[in-house]
Amino acid sequence: MIVALRLNGRINLAPPAVVEPVRKIVRAYFRVFHSTRFTGRENLPPPGAAIFAPNHQTYYDPPLVVAGQDLPMKIMAWEALFHVRWFARLISDWGAFPVDPEGRDPGGYRACLEVLKRGERVLIFPEGARSYDGRLLPLRAGVARLAIRTGAPICPVRVTGGEAAWNRTERFPRPWFPMQVHYCKCIRPRPASAAEERKAETERIMGELRAALSGGEIARD
Repeated sequence: MIVALRLNGRINLAPPAVVEPVRKIVRAYFRVFHSTRFTGRENLPPPGAAIFAPNHQTYYDPPLVVAGQDLPMKIMAWEALFHVRWFARLISDWGAFPVDPEGRDPGGYRACLEVLKRGERVLIFPEGARSYDGRLLPLRAGVARLAIRTGAPICPVRVTGGEAAWNRTERFPRPWFPMQVHYCKCIRPRPASAAEERKAETERIMGELRAALSGGEIARD
């Protein structure tokens, strides 16, 4: 089982001189072909450890979320994407590392802890799979446990329009369908040491995250 593709003991990332021009190209692509709007940027957390938690509709979601903000970010990705060596190297250069979507391998959780303890950003899909129709799937509580353990804020990211632009049933994306990426207000974990406190705090965080990703926070320009 693959746990994480690493170089020199760390999750690899291409240098900023390469990442930044590509980020601008990706952002331009989405604006031209999908009239994509990036809103709520005032809610982005400051530099430092942070968990970005988007809803998941399409393969577009990782580059969409990363392109709309300006700092490096590691990305939890489906481990099957790493079975082809050249593609594994390509996506690992952009911060992706593999996890088992069924949660049978704890390596993904440990890798996220490592990233957050280094004061870096990580993107996690709390649904664990893409939605077929854009409706939110049940959320997994691992994202809340990571926040409580590390103190990192969670930035919910609401992506809309992805189910039309590149539905899970479609092999290729369909241009001209508009999308929006809205960065919601951060959810900041509260200290919780006892088991009952951690349980209550996990429930609070997951409730706020579910509300944000379901549209409880209205996206506005």
